[in-house]
Amino acid sequence: MTNNLSCGGPEPEIPEGKGNAVLLTSEIMQDVSTVIRRRIDAEPAYYQQICDALTSEQRLAVTAWVMKTLCQHAQEGGTYRYLIYERLGFGPEAYLPLQLAGGLDISNEFDLSEKVTWYMLVEPAPSGLPVTHIVNKWDAIQHIQRIPEFHDLGDDEAELQFQTMYMTKPIELPVHSK
Repeated sequence: MTNNLSCGGPEPEIPEGKGNAVLLTSEIMQDVSTVIRRRIDAEPAYYQQICDALTSEQRLAVTAWVMKTLCQHAQEGGTYRYLIYERLGFGPEAYLPLQLAGGLDISNEFDLSEKVTWYMLVEPAPSGLPVTHIVNKWDAIQHIQRIPEFHDLGDDEAELQFQTMYMTKPIELPVHSK
C-alpha cells in the first residue's frame, strides 16, 4: 500500500495490518514544521499586498464592517470560532491566519455586554487644585483589599468601604469609556 505523504524521500514501509496508519518520522515532522513556518512568515506581507491594492474607499468599507462586527461580537458574546465562522463568514482556512493576526486575543479580551461600575474621586493635589480620577469597580475593590485592616473583606463589602472612605457613589459613563 502506498501513502500520499511524500516529502521527497523513500516511502517508509507501513506495518502489516496498519493500512490506515500514517508513519510520521522526525524528518517529516520537521519538513511540515518548516512549511508551516514559511507560510506563517509570508502571510503578513501577502495580506498587506492585497490591502495595498484596494482603494481608500474599499479599505474604509472593510475596516468599518470589521469594527462593527467586532463590537457586535463584544456586546453579544461568543467564541472565537463563532466570530470567524458565523459573524465574519469564513471557513476553517481562516482560523490560523486570523489567530496570528490577533483575532483570538481580541475575541477573548473584551466583553461590552457587562456594564462596568465607575467611581469619580476628587482628591487634593500638591498644587492645591482638586484632581479628578475615574476608577472602575474592580480597581476600587482591589485598592481596599490591599489595606491590611480590610484585607479579608469580600468584594461587596470592599466596594461599600471604598464608597464610604472616598465619599463617592457609582457614576454612569458610556460603555466604551475607560
